[in-house]
Amino acid sequence: MTRYAPLIVVWLILGSCASDQSRLPQAGGSGRAFEYPTVAAALTALRARTDLVIREENGWLGFQDNATMTIWTFTPKNHPAYPSVVKQTVVPSGNASVLQVSGLCEATKVECDKLMAGYAANTERIPQSVRVERQRFEFATVGDALGELRSNPRVVSFRENGWLIYQDRANMVMWRFTPSDHPAHPSVVRTAMVRSENGFTVQWSSLCESTKPDCDKLVSEYKEQAERLRDQLRQKLEVAPGRL
Repeated sequence: MTRYAPLIVVWLILGSCASDQSRLPQAGGSGRAFEYPTVAAALTALRARTDLVIREENGWLGFQDNATMTIWTFTPKNHPAYPSVVKQTVVPSGNASVLQVSGLCEATKVECDKLMAGYAANTERIPQSVRVERQRFEFATVGDALGELRSNPRVVSFRENGWLIYQDRANMVMWRFTPSDHPAHPSVVRTAMVRSENGFTVQWSSLCESTKPDCDKLVSEYKEQAERLRDQLRQKLEVAPGRL
């Protein structure tokens, strides 16, 4: 799980920020269930998919689905709980998000319980290491930012209540542009997740070309939102043992 921890944290943040629920798995849905009958069946089915990012490290094999914010991780052959697969999905729940963990283990019950306990412990540790930090914005103007993001093939865009949002999930970054009727328009706020030696930092920055009072209000609101997201991460994680 260590390899995917930064990605999971940013998924939790993006899930908490976004209300476009059609882009996210729904709570109580497939995020909790483990859909394959055996570990071998899961591996075969996932290998056959062309929409997943595949990563391998120290024998651990991971399949990453950015569209549904899901990761399947298979134990290496020398692991006591082999053969096993663990599924982690970020799921919207109310005003926050939860990280659901389920899986399938075909080793002994003792080793399967140890594997799941390890994932549960890691899940609990993730949000406690999250900090919030303000950074300098990387573009000179709001127009420059919009132009660069529109031409960037790595980012996806959508609208939410008039806000134009760009997401770069590979680099764990999100930009939010104010709607034309917003008091602080034109403005953009950037949020990024950065991993450090001591945990994770939610880095945010902004660029506002409106009046100083409206810009100050926008900055204050986003600072409070970043801190709320940090607190939500510390309170809103759950572990769904599933079939392990």
